[in-house]
Amino acid sequence: ITDADTDLVVLEHNSDLLDANETISWLHVETDASAATDYAGIIPNATDAELVDKIHYTNCSEDIDVRIDGTIVDKETNTTISSNSIATTFTAGSGEAQMNFVFDSTPYAGKSLVVFEKIYMTVDGEDVLVAQHTDINDVRQTVLVPSISTKLVYSKDGVGYKIVPRGIEDVTLVDYVTYSNVKAGDPWTLTATLMNKTTSDPVLDADGNAVTVTHTFTPTSDTGIEPVNINFTRTISANMLYADDNWVCVETLSSAIPAI
Repeated sequence: ITDADTDLVVLEHNSDLLDANETISWLHVETDASAATDYAGIIPNATDAELVDKIHYTNCSEDIDVRIDGTIVDKETNTTISSNSIATTFTAGSGEAQMNFVFDSTPYAGKSLVVFEKIYMTVDGEDVLVAQHTDINDVRQTVLVPSISTKLVYSKDGVGYKIVPRGIEDVTLVDYVTYSNVKAGDPWTLTATLMNKTTSDPVLDADGNAVTVTHTFTPTSDTGIEPVNINFTRTISANMLYADDNWVCVETLSSAIPAI
């Protein structure tokens, strides 16, 4: 047989597209980031928030030992928040690996965080990048940190005041909670506890119980404002009429993930 382009005589010809010895592969990787409780891309606003990144790989031609370097970045600034590295083995074909991050998410309340992954294998003593996933706009790699802020008022005839009249027994307060980065359509619970700002003790009602209210709502948007009504009766004493009390309301927001 003569090769028409080179006039060379072809002594052997291998055109078997299924020949494994003649095949090289490009490793394909996809990843999914979520809270450790697997709650729809939302992680707790906590000092020990745990994020799980699942790495799905396909088209792995043989068993290979790899190192996975992962980083969490602030989507807005593209700055690194936390990092981790694990060593594992990808088996031939397809499979899954998992990387966990534990970090302080409280400075990032109301923000979107994105997880990047780079995968290396060692070739002749050097680390070689074989796959990466660093798309900052990838929804599957993005998690949200919920945020709440509050404004407490004394309510009288539908009007809010920042001063509670002295000597009043039946108290009606409203805490307006501004929230963001929640999942619309799911029930969320706000727990409000009224505290004495001076003593750091709970405010007590007439029966000696701490003033605490639990309010469940279902948001129609991932951001909004939800009013929490706090109604209680207190005992008025002569000393209370002149006491220099300041009240503050402590709120927690909870759902399928731990309270934030």
